[in-house]
Amino acid sequence: MDKITPNFWHIMNRRIVLLLLFFFGIASVGEARQHEMPGSENESDAAFLHHLNDQIESWLERAVMDSARVALDRALYLAEQTDDPDARADTYFNLSTFYLYQRQPDSLLYYVEDIFPELLESSKGIQIGNLLAVAYNRSNQNVRAIELHQLLLNRAKEEGNIRYQYVIRQNMGNAFRQLGDMDAAVNSYLEALELMEGSDDRNAMMVLLDNLGNLNTEIENFELAEIYVSRALEMALSDGILTNQLTSSLNLGIIYNLTGRHEAAIELFEDVLELSLQLGSRFSEVQALYNIGEAHKNRGNFELAVGFFNNSMQKSQEYGVGLGIYYNSTGLGGVYRELGESSLAIANYEKALEVAEAFDATDLILESLQRLSEVHEVSSDTSAAFLYLKRYTAKRDTINLAERDEALARQEVLLGLRLEQETRELTEQALEAQKRNTRIILSLLGILAAAFLFLILSNYKIRKINKLLNRQSKELADLNEKRNQLLSVLSHDLRTPLSSLQSLIELLKLNTLEKGDLDSLLEKIDASIGSEIVTLGNYLEWAKSQQTGITPAPEQVELSPLIGEILETMESAKKSKGIEIRNLAENNGTSVYADIQLLRVILRNLISNAIKFTSNGGHIEISAAEADSDIVITISDSGVGMTPKEQANLFKAFVHSKQGTEGESGAGIGLSICHDFAEKQNGSLSCSSKPGEGSDFYLRLPKNAPSA
Repeated sequence: MDKITPNFWHIMNRRIVLLLLFFFGIASVGEARQHEMPGSENESDAAFLHHLNDQIESWLERAVMDSARVALDRALYLAEQTDDPDARADTYFNLSTFYLYQRQPDSLLYYVEDIFPELLESSKGIQIGNLLAVAYNRSNQNVRAIELHQLLLNRAKEEGNIRYQYVIRQNMGNAFRQLGDMDAAVNSYLEALELMEGSDDRNAMMVLLDNLGNLNTEIENFELAEIYVSRALEMALSDGILTNQLTSSLNLGIIYNLTGRHEAAIELFEDVLELSLQLGSRFSEVQALYNIGEAHKNRGNFELAVGFFNNSMQKSQEYGVGLGIYYNSTGLGGVYRELGESSLAIANYEKALEVAEAFDATDLILESLQRLSEVHEVSSDTSAAFLYLKRYTAKRDTINLAERDEALARQEVLLGLRLEQETRELTEQALEAQKRNTRIILSLLGILAAAFLFLILSNYKIRKINKLLNRQSKELADLNEKRNQLLSVLSHDLRTPLSSLQSLIELLKLNTLEKGDLDSLLEKIDASIGSEIVTLGNYLEWAKSQQTGITPAPEQVELSPLIGEILETMESAKKSKGIEIRNLAENNGTSVYADIQLLRVILRNLISNAIKFTSNGGHIEISAAEADSDIVITISDSGVGMTPKEQANLFKAFVHSKQGTEGESGAGIGLSICHDFAEKQNGSLSCSSKPGEGSDFYLRLPKNAPSA
């Protein structure tokens, strides 16, 4: 039987944080309306926008997502027309809430991230920032989530808003949980609990108790988890808050199910189902049906389990709950696996894998691959079992590398937070000392002038030292970031050809390849290695330029033999894609005044990129022509082309990088190097391109040495 895991439902239950943020939103709408600008040209639009945002907020609370989405389109249009900052903030707050409810944090980041500095100054700045931080957390950008939470926490302290402080502390706890740092998560929750002392905000207290229960469930401290969640449920029942009753009943049912009390769990899940229908919460309805099925499966009542899983699956498809489809497919697969019906188990596990890949949920992908490998092995299909096991191993290795980088980043953030806390404590101590000194100065008028001068000089020195330390810290952080980027992309890109070679060796051992297939595979690997050699050369050239700088040694260079030499090295890549390269600069005697090594790097990258982004059967043209006192080398391709947005970032290091037409990878530094090397030689590099129509790159270099 598959291992029972509460993680998915804990993730889904984090919506309770959003309920608390809705409470903030409702409280601040009235304040926003007080700032309308009577007599302005947009007064009617602003008033309508406030009304529309109130309606959207109501729809979101009742999970009427279709209506909310249509209204948000209209609200976004009006928000761009109005000069009322609070009306704009209301719109983006609702938009952020919508995308978090829809499990689309990337969409939230797309719309809100760039405009957030402006929104932060509005009446809903902290609330929108909190939702943005939650989106970072759900996009596995946990470090950025914690950093943003810290910024918001400092602002909430400046405003003296205790409510915002404990909500942010709770969400920081969630971010630490996502990072796997349970100690930091517990500390954040306990700090939130301390801030709540003396508060009458029972709703926030229930949220915190549920969070503490979920955390202890994750670390399998079920006894303590049950205490926290039971207390939250008692408060929800006493206050008659149905939404909190639903959440706490679900969490307590999961604890009962994990500890073998399946009958009691089913009773709680049935309460959750009834509350979901009463509240119109489709999402919770899916959860309740799934968990009832899971409890029946754990009891061995497979027929009942299948019925509830299928019912929950139908609701998931009807309501568009993608993760519900995943978990119900997994549950059905587990039942059929227990019943020995391998084909049905495989079909459901494959559906679960498809959903996990659509969500790019790494942990769910790993679980699905492992289950598929195991069930194929049980059914004696060792070939399929091996393929799934191989995919599982490759995915796990990638995760291990990412986890290592994330652990380093986490330690850096935690160190920064500790340093900030120590600095804040020192600052508070300094302020207290300053107050004490002031009292002494008032009683000792004779030394007032000297003490005052001393303080001014001390503060000036401290500011000067702080500026120096901040600048040095930034320089060090930039250097570390570039180093980490280089190591990350280098380890990723070199793994591709090595993995291909490893796969070839395994196939050769199995003696399953025909000669024609072997030749084709060798040709593709040859082309892949050639491409990676170009990439590795780019890494080395970039690292050299960053570390010591490059001083060109220009000379008169004839283009024809140099281009011919480069084309020979790319014959395999060109041949593998059936690309025609027309070299119009061949044997025309054109030369330029340039550093031959830097020129070779530029031309090699430009031609390699042209091959990379040109589809099979396409063509590339290389030409050279005079332009005043310069030579313009043009490399044109019939490839996929680029959008204006892509062209804007074309020559920035580690920004512009996408796969080629055959999945070729890149690091995003090649064109940055080319642009830099061209300018170092008193030249320039530019590009014109349209999507679907190919690209033209223009390298302009001096024709001759400058006159003495």
